Amino acid sequence: EVLDTLRERDRDEVARCWRIVANEGDAVWFPYLPVSPAEASAAVDVLSPRMHDGRCALATARVDGERLGWVALDRNPTPVAAHWATIRHLQTLPDARGTGIGSELLEAVVDHARTLGVEQIQLSGRGGEGLESFYGERGWRVVGRHPGGLRLADGDRDEVIMLRELTDPVRTESW
Repeated sequence: EVLDTLRERDRDEVARCWRIVANEGDAVWFPYLPVSPAEASAAVDVLSPRMHDGRCALATARVDGERLGWVALDRNPTPVAAHWATIRHLQTLPDARGTGIGSELLEAVVDHARTLGVEQIQLSGRGGEGLESFYGERGWRVVGRHPGGLRLADGDRDEVIMLRELTDPVRTESW
């Protein structure tokens, strides 16, 4: 399901998921743990204005009535960067890992980006967690690394920047 607005129930479920994932040590947004329900709700509230003005959409996964994961797609508001978007916060509840839900969420948001005419998507993740492998198997490539770019409670981590092309444009060079 792709959401372009957050109803109260959606907001609460996304906040719950984010808090659980963060408290497992698997979400970078919060530098200090544990994350309270109020902190997670406040973080979700940051997404709402971007969703309201069309710059952000969420793909969510629900199985048997329970929200098991979500991911955000942020579009660029400037004309010179409107051809690419950023994926943020791909997360699944710990019990849902290894079931394919993360891959399904990723593909849902990529498919949504295609419908918007997006040509490239970037994302970044915490180095040393095996994320390069997860994304690499799904068509992403590492395009950069920011050494020590993430300051977490257990120390600094590299931020790994990855890209996926959604089109195969013909590029020409003029001399």
